Amino acid sequence: MINWNDKKAKISKYFTVHEATYLPSWHTYHNPSETEKANILALAEKLDFIRELINLPIEIHCWIRPTKVNLSACITNPVYSYDKAKRVLQEKALQERNYNAFIGSTAKVSAHIIGNAVDFTPVGPDTSATCKKYRAIILPYLEKLGLRMEDIVGAWIHVDRNPVKTERFFKP
Repeated sequence: MINWNDKKAKISKYFTVHEATYLPSWHTYHNPSETEKANILALAEKLDFIRELINLPIEIHCWIRPTKVNLSACITNPVYSYDKAKRVLQEKALQERNYNAFIGSTAKVSAHIIGNAVDFTPVGPDTSATCKKYRAIILPYLEKLGLRMEDIVGAWIHVDRNPVKTERFFKP
């Protein structure tokens, strides 16, 4: 049984409640619903496989980004944009407790919203080269894992459990 109030509690072999529920731009945690917990646990199992496949620690950047954050504490010191127009949108999103909108996502059906996606970086010597290299290693396992992966150039890897519309390796 997982104690979701203990941020150090393991949700899988390698991952913790903190990594799955922390909202870094708000410096707080989301209290996931039962459905979100189930999604997080299912994805954590797949991330454990990926972690062992690539044989490197994984740094989680973003797991859940709810549109209705369930908080047990107040939001203090949110990280706002310096851009005035973006800040206005962020203030509205904060009032609505819409973390997905606060961080600038316009996706209405992002798998992150319900804990079905994660952005991560394998911890290695050169992040962008590491991500490119490890995307190639993960790619042949996507179908077996029931995952999709973004085909992007960047310093992170995005995997999710959304249904495949056209391809498992896709352009966002």
